[in-house]
Amino acid sequence: VNTGWSGGSYGCGSRIKLPYTRKIIDAIHSGSLLNVEYKKTEIFGLEIPTEVEGVPSEILDPENTVSGA
Repeated sequence: VNTGWSGGSYGCGSRIKLPYTRKIIDAIHSGSLLNVEYKKTEIFGLEIPTEVEGVPSEILDPENTVSGA
């Protein structure tokens, strides 16, 4: 779970907002992430949920948060 820094290095990015972190953790605890679609990353094969209720979908995939990506 990436609930820390997003969008680039220090000075370029920012921390993920605490309410979003809470929504992600709540979705893990409730089991709701078992019923969503996932996108697999090319390099590492990580599976990223395409949606988490109450969280902007663009921040779930780190590639979407870095300028120039």
